[in-house]
Amino acid sequence: MAGGDWATGYARVGEEVFVFCNVGIAGRTGHDYPNRWIDDALDWFGKTGSTMDQPLISAMLAEAVTTHVFWRAKDRGPFIYAGVGIPDGAWGGEPVEVLWRFDEAAQPVLIATDSRRVIRTAPQATTFRHGPPPSFGLRQMLTTEGACDLYLMALEGAVDALFPHYSPAATSRSIVKVGISRDPQRRQRELNVGFPRGAAASWRLRTFRTFGSAGEAYSAEGKLLERLAASGRWISGEFAIVPVGDLDRLLA
Repeated sequence: MAGGDWATGYARVGEEVFVFCNVGIAGRTGHDYPNRWIDDALDWFGKTGSTMDQPLISAMLAEAVTTHVFWRAKDRGPFIYAGVGIPDGAWGGEPVEVLWRFDEAAQPVLIATDSRRVIRTAPQATTFRHGPPPSFGLRQMLTTEGACDLYLMALEGAVDALFPHYSPAATSRSIVKVGISRDPQRRQRELNVGFPRGAAASWRLRTFRTFGSAGEAYSAEGKLLERLAASGRWISGEFAIVPVGDLDRLLA
């Protein structure tokens, strides 16, 4: 089954789909998608030009097919079986972006070679996964200037249990986080994936304000934190506790 769809990221066989992706390395075709592990979830990008409306992607997102996800962090290395992917969010654009979670039940290890030959080995005692193994050598990153957002997120859910000494909900206050990002929605997803599955709290993007450059946004963030500290609302770092009625005015 080498070549064709098997060499370009994913292929369907009957009611099953097999996804092969690189994490932290460029693919053989020269494409370098920003696939990455976020704790136990895999942030994955489809093929160039893929969208949520395409039949195969739609079937994967609707769980109308069983999606097996394989990954590797080393060029020409074997693919490691992550498990059956369960979509936990998808975002438009080209290519499509999907956040995959995986069944925590014990399952056999599957390893795929470059010929996409699947090898089953003995069952694992656990499906614990973490990021790619350490790599060494020179790394270069190019950043460009452009618009940047100052965002405000509010912690929702069982906040009084998390902060019993503040009792924010009982006192009509909210735990907030301020920060800067060129993609506040993505930042929200990253923060929420950091909570273990089943947690009764999550961050919600409340509002954001766009600046012409990252430097301007950074300066505005610092001034906002200074105001919060001066009013006795600052907790630490980028976090503060403010009256719920003030949330929509903080970035005005």
